[in-house]
Amino acid sequence: MVILIDEYDTPITSGWHSGYYEEVIEFFCEFFSAGLKDNAHLYRGVLTGILRVARESLFSGLNNLSVYSILSSKCADRFGFTPQEVAELARACGLADHMPVLETWYNGYDFGGQTIYNPWSLLNYLNDDGEACQPYWVNTASDELLRELLVRRDAIGLEDWHALLAGGRVRRTVDQNLVLRGVEGNPDAVWSLLLFSGYLKATEFAVDVGVVSANLALPNTEVRVAMARLFSDQLARNLGPSERVPLLCKALLAGDVDVAEEMLGDLALATLSYHDVARKPAEAVYQAFILGLLVTLERTHEVTSNREAGHGRYDVLICPRKVGEPGAVLELKVPRANKGETAEMAVASAEAQLRSKDYAVTLRERGAGSVMQWAVVFEGKRVWLRAVG
Repeated sequence: MVILIDEYDTPITSGWHSGYYEEVIEFFCEFFSAGLKDNAHLYRGVLTGILRVARESLFSGLNNLSVYSILSSKCADRFGFTPQEVAELARACGLADHMPVLETWYNGYDFGGQTIYNPWSLLNYLNDDGEACQPYWVNTASDELLRELLVRRDAIGLEDWHALLAGGRVRRTVDQNLVLRGVEGNPDAVWSLLLFSGYLKATEFAVDVGVVSANLALPNTEVRVAMARLFSDQLARNLGPSERVPLLCKALLAGDVDVAEEMLGDLALATLSYHDVARKPAEAVYQAFILGLLVTLERTHEVTSNREAGHGRYDVLICPRKVGEPGAVLELKVPRANKGETAEMAVASAEAQLRSKDYAVTLRERGAGSVMQWAVVFEGKRVWLRAVG
């Protein structure tokens, strides 16, 4: 988007838009080289986008720019709506009680220390009178570039996918000077692209000799839905033609122990590595693995982890979006070899925890038609399952 502003802060040209970054730069450079840069009637120009201007230099026609990225504190509250602004908008639309939903779906961004909501998605939700949350923003443009990098080129490893989908964080270097042509052939650049294009948020970033590192995570439910679809596509590509994931999901909801154990065991053997599961805590790796497999249920079920329910915090909960549909809760364990615990002992421990903590109360309150409780134990690539009545 290019906006030209006169000396009275009045926009005189607005609305030019393109989905192609390089075309924007070409247009902008030509625009200024045509004499507008020295136009006495032009007070200042504003160019917004996700990546830095590639041709900014002393010897080009486009120079002397002030650049503010989402890591900058200056202008941080100008990239979207602040929580206070969202609260005012929700009250004006009679949807003040929808704030928890808005926070879950469209909040989560951290721009220079300022909490920011996605403006496009928020306005669309309010315009629809809060009928249902939708991934408004992620549906506004093609994801072909991300699909090329994430699915066809495996630019993100399986372990990182698992961590992100489980609500975790990954520590990575971020290049604030990244340009679009620099993404090609640079595996590390994908993290910067995901951050600056809004698919990730950065927290706890530090600068060391000009190099920026940050904790990266998915910002909200809207983005998680989009990334879950991409991960599902990548998983299907890596596994090849396979019905194992759909069969696993169906078996977990239907209580079919034999099929669930067989499918989960096959998938663990095909996708997990001993390098991954040897890390501590191993339960977190297996939990992320399960969450990654269950993303195919996003349309019909809400899959969450590590939230309070009953008398504790469950590992994985599969909650139906429609009343009357089946749901399930999974308690994951890894045998504690240092304490002489066997797989069977770990299964019994998980089973006892499901009964004593009553995590399934959340599913009953949400109107699940049937509730399955699963004790799941991993040891390396081996899996044991037990349905808990």
